[in-house]
Amino acid sequence: EWSYVQSTKTLTLTGSTWDNITATDIIDFTIVLVGENKITGGYTHDDGNIYGIYVPDGTLTIKSDGTSAGSLNVTVSGSDSDHGYGIYAKKSFYSESIKIESGKVEVNVTGYAAYGIYADSGILNISGGEVNVTVNGDSQAFGIYANDSSAHDEFTDIISITNSKVITKASAPNATGIYSKGNGRFFIGTEGIVTAEANGTNSAKGIFAEDGNIVNNEGTVNATATSSGGAAYGLHATSSPGSSDFGIISDE
Repeated sequence: EWSYVQSTKTLTLTGSTWDNITATDIIDFTIVLVGENKITGGYTHDDGNIYGIYVPDGTLTIKSDGTSAGSLNVTVSGSDSDHGYGIYAKKSFYSESIKIESGKVEVNVTGYAAYGIYADSGILNISGGEVNVTVNGDSQAFGIYANDSSAHDEFTDIISITNSKVITKASAPNATGIYSKGNGRFFIGTEGIVTAEANGTNSAKGIFAEDGNIVNNEGTVNATATSSGGAAYGLHATSSPGSSDFGIISDE
């Protein structure tokens, strides 16, 4: 079962199964979870990429209804030439592309390049619930990917995880558990529990903040990486030129 409220752009899923969910030309789109819900398949875009959830023009919010243990399982299987995306959203720079507020979200993606949760040109904010991502790529794989090139300083959160449990596992020749890009920070706050694992043959990074910083403020982080033929980093940060070179910070 499902229902949609046009005035609030809110889709409520009640124990339903979908091939994909695509919401175009919507600035703010919300998915409310009631019971167990599944997406098994994917939307094939003109660019050849496959998406489980595709929101290219605004902010995507996922949450439970507040009275039940709502969950969502997203499975996307691409071929050896496809880029597979479990959950994808794109908002304007320096704003939230994806918000996960409550409920349980599980994402499984395979493909030539596999992306579990992809916040394009914006911020990923996980403020509640549980997120579990597994990705397997023939070339590269990212459990969580967020980029915001408009971030202006080291105090801008490109990824923020608080009051939630996040687990990612990435396997590919080039594998990254959680990736943020931009002159900002990957922030783990109060009661944020993050486990990121990467297994590669060329390179592997558990958590990688490119041009930014990793900040842990009263959270718990476990990042591991193994690579049979190249560099492996559990935590890796490369602050951009001109910014305060904080790198990896255990506490603010």
